[in-house]
Amino acid sequence: MDLGGYPGRDEHRLQHRALSADMAALAKRWNNGRDQETFAELKSFLRNWLFEHIMKTDAEIRTYAKGKEHEIAKVLAGMR
Repeated sequence: MDLGGYPGRDEHRLQHRALSADMAALAKRWNNGRDQETFAELKSFLRNWLFEHIMKTDAEIRTYAKGKEHEIAKVLAGMR
């Protein structure tokens, strides 16, 4: 997002943090009880994250990354 100049970068990062926190809470509930209600919530959450966030919101970032594959690869290689 930094390399591509994505204008909603800070808000997007906050969304990811919130989604991750929600996912962690659901996973903890599932690990503690493994009840069907939590399982249904978990499935719904993951489905919504995939189709509403990843397929729509995250896909918008693709246009800002276009043509910057080499720079992105260097950044990702440095994260290892």
